[in-house]
Amino acid sequence: MAGRVVQIMPRTHYEFSSLPSGAAQLLVAAKDIDVSQYTEAALLVRLHSGQIGSGGNPKAKVEVMLVAVGNTPEDPGQDFVDLTPLATASFEDTTVQGQEPPQFVVADVTSPAKMGSMVAVLVQGTQATGATPIIDVHLSVDLVMKA
Repeated sequence: MAGRVVQIMPRTHYEFSSLPSGAAQLLVAAKDIDVSQYTEAALLVRLHSGQIGSGGNPKAKVEVMLVAVGNTPEDPGQDFVDLTPLATASFEDTTVQGQEPPQFVVADVTSPAKMGSMVAVLVQGTQATGATPIIDVHLSVDLVMKA
């Protein structure tokens, strides 16, 4: 089975500590990744260093998500995104022994038929409710695709 590994995002710093209690911020790490020749995919996410503090319920977390996009040259200024994740790597509370960096998560695409022809990678930081711990991480992302 032929495959391809694509570096989506080199080691990149994300800081979400200033978010208010319970708030989330969604950022686009990469978009318009052509997957039209592939039938399977997996998101490879590395938490190199940093901290996601404890406290609050629900807890603070950082998620890296693969989503389908359907952009068109007929409306180039508009992003058409299906925000239902095809795959998600989630990190929370790095203060717990065994959850501190470095961490590595492989998130398989569970519904390959929904990939369509293009995908995007989103990074979302969500602040804890009732607390505002540090959320300061260094992440990198690859995408493995197979025909």
